[in-house]
Amino acid sequence: MNTPTECIRQRLTWDPRGPAPYESMWSILLKVAALNSLSAAELHGLLSPVQSARTRRNVRLSSIDLTEVRPAAHFLGITESRLKAGSLEALGFDSGARTAYAPRHCPECFRLGYHCSLFDLPFVAVCPWHSTYLCHGCSICARALGSRSSNQLQNSARWVCRTCGVYFDFHQHRRVNRIDSGTEFAIQALGDGLTAWWTGFCTCFPDSYSLAAPLLREQQETSSLHNSWRLGLIEALVPHPARWTFTDRPLLTHAVAPIRGFHLAKASAKVISLGAVDDSAFKAMRRALFRRFVARHRKCLAELTRLGIFERSALDSQRVCSVSVAWMSWLMAHDYGGLKREQGAEFKLASDLQDIRVGGHAPDGPGTGLQLAYANFFRVWGTIEALIPDRAIRVCIVKPLDRNCDLPHRTIHRSGADSVELLVPDRNALEEPASERCIQRFRARLPMYQAGAAYANSGWNATPDICMPFTIRQHGNGIRNTYWYLEV
Repeated sequence: MNTPTECIRQRLTWDPRGPAPYESMWSILLKVAALNSLSAAELHGLLSPVQSARTRRNVRLSSIDLTEVRPAAHFLGITESRLKAGSLEALGFDSGARTAYAPRHCPECFRLGYHCSLFDLPFVAVCPWHSTYLCHGCSICARALGSRSSNQLQNSARWVCRTCGVYFDFHQHRRVNRIDSGTEFAIQALGDGLTAWWTGFCTCFPDSYSLAAPLLREQQETSSLHNSWRLGLIEALVPHPARWTFTDRPLLTHAVAPIRGFHLAKASAKVISLGAVDDSAFKAMRRALFRRFVARHRKCLAELTRLGIFERSALDSQRVCSVSVAWMSWLMAHDYGGLKREQGAEFKLASDLQDIRVGGHAPDGPGTGLQLAYANFFRVWGTIEALIPDRAIRVCIVKPLDRNCDLPHRTIHRSGADSVELLVPDRNALEEPASERCIQRFRARLPMYQAGAAYANSGWNATPDICMPFTIRQHGNGIRNTYWYLEV
């Protein structure tokens, strides 16, 4: 007597012309269930003979295990490679983390009943063959298979998402694959290019993979800056294929030596003190930074230090000298107590180097602290340069306990102390736009700030916040600024 699973396998129906190139496993499994009137439980049993491996609650089925590709390809009468192209894990885009699945659709592809597996990469922004921006992940589509079963739509040969629309209707269109041959060719070529780009990076630079792996996970908005640097790391090593547009603009990092290693001790609830810092070593590092990056912006630095607190709260993103702002912010974090008077540039020298951490680690000695402080300058400068085109920035002076060199990093656990490697922004890529902005400002003979905005900020009852010494934003009619708080 045949088991239920064997009966299902005997009546399995599929169009051998499908799936389309790089069609996602979510789309394939949903169509298989619709064509064969399968419930979620029956499809679970078809894909895995071990029922405990796939519970009834796991009804999203965004992918299948590599061990299940061969039997699934046999049941559908297609080659294994066509199924593997629908799984990000099989293509090598495995982040190692399992998060809630929500397919991202191209509206044009959706009308043709097609969903590309590469659209589920969080850093992909545009469908390259339709030049259309992808929609946000749809949680309703993610539960499509379970919804068909629970809502007694098991025998329905169509799927309609109340958010996205009609995905397929086999009563009207019997073809599983409704993509034309020209678009199929473009999908195949562009998909091969993107997978080869990622595979080439992982193969040629395996040591840097852990720094780029977070790109494959769903990120919060605050992680977009890190993703820009991660994409810049890959871009410097392996340029990405044409026509693929990313959600974050790649920002170059050091191409030859993209990471720097420090030995850091695990941080407890209390920041580990750096102890007595060699003043001569810190001053030597400070002089080196000034001569290399700030000296050519002396005029900008002098102008910035002469500004009052309300002028500094109205800096124009198209005129500001990012080098001077980064230098002053860095000094406040590591050397000086801050700007003490509204007019003039009087500072109070701190007694020693302030504590700083990276992630959940703190320096295990003064030498490592100096290296971390050096990298922190590029973190501040790189953040300003990265956000100026699209965001407004408020520099915030935080307490030493909260001070963090927030750069992409990875931790190598070792006995005694951990090794932490940082991804540092490329200094040459930062210098070019900063110098261009300063040249244009000097030619136009304009200040760094908007006088009207500074006057508006200095109302009769205005109370300046000394913990936010600089505010950089766009000025103009109808502009609404979204602020990024840069902690130093």
